[in-house]
Amino acid sequence: MIRRTTARSITRATILPTLVLATVTAGCAPTGRAPTAPASGVLQADGRPLGSVNVTFTPTSGRSASATTDESGSFTLSTFTSGDGAVPGTHRVTLSLSTANIPMPGTPEAASYVPPKAPFASKYLGLGTTDLTVDLPASGNRAIVLDVAGADVPSGG
Repeated sequence: MIRRTTARSITRATILPTLVLATVTAGCAPTGRAPTAPASGVLQADGRPLGSVNVTFTPTSGRSASATTDESGSFTLSTFTSGDGAVPGTHRVTLSLSTANIPMPGTPEAASYVPPKAPFASKYLGLGTTDLTVDLPASGNRAIVLDVAGADVPSGG
C-alpha cells in the first residue's frame, strides 16, 4: 500500500516541533542585558524645574541610562528600552542641553540661532567634573530629586 503524503501533514509535522523548540529555547537564551531598576525623578536648579535637559546616569560598570526632562523637570531613565530604568548601583550624573530645538543648518532659522546658556553649573557637563551621584537600589527609585547649582556666574565685573 502506498501512503500519500500531503502538504498538510508535512506542515503539521514540521511546524509543531519547530514552534515547541523555539518556545523552549527563547526562555533559555541569554539576553546579554544587565537587569535594570525603575528610575525617574525631577531635575531642578536652585529649586526651579529644568526642562529640555539631557540627564545621563553612568554606572561604575555597565551601560549608561539617559532621559530628557519635560518642562516640569520630570524624567524617566532608559537603558535598553524606553522607560526601563537604569542598572542598579552608584551612578555619576551628567547634564547637557537637549538638541531637539536646534534648527537645521542652512535654514533661515539657523542663521539667527543663538544657543541658549545652560541653566546649570558647567561642572555637571562632564564625568570628570560632576560631583552629582545617585545610588540606585535594585528595587528602583521613582522619586529621585536632582537639585543642582544654577548657571555659572562670570567673575570679576
